[in-house]
Amino acid sequence: MLEDIRTKVMNRLRENDEFVNKCAHGIIVVYDVTDQESFNNVKQWLSEIDRYASDNVNKLLVGNKCDLTAQKVVSTETAQAFADEIGIPFMETSAKSATNVEEAFMAMTYGCFNQEQNGKPTGKSGCCSSRKDEALLP
Repeated sequence: MLEDIRTKVMNRLRENDEFVNKCAHGIIVVYDVTDQESFNNVKQWLSEIDRYASDNVNKLLVGNKCDLTAQKVVSTETAQAFADEIGIPFMETSAKSATNVEEAFMAMTYGCFNQEQNGKPTGKSGCCSSRKDEALLP
């Protein structure tokens, strides 16, 4: 079922590449730390993002289910090394225990906000690039 959802999302991205190109400021790529295949797919997902999203889109790699330490098959070190290699931030979360979930969204928000403040719009011309975000960040 999860693979069906992933396939539908990627197909939807392909169908709506114009929307993604114009409006995506940040994309969080989530894999399951207990599923090696999930991590192996990250490279393909990032390739799709590079193909359809703007060049400046913020990306964050997230390993979910960090609470399942006994079932973990993708080490933190492996994922961190991969993220460092491709130049994107990385963190582990647990949706079940809410570990680092808010932090992941805040990291993405700050990344997008800082990019906008530094004059590097994240979207190509269109629906989102013509306005400044009204983010109320400290």
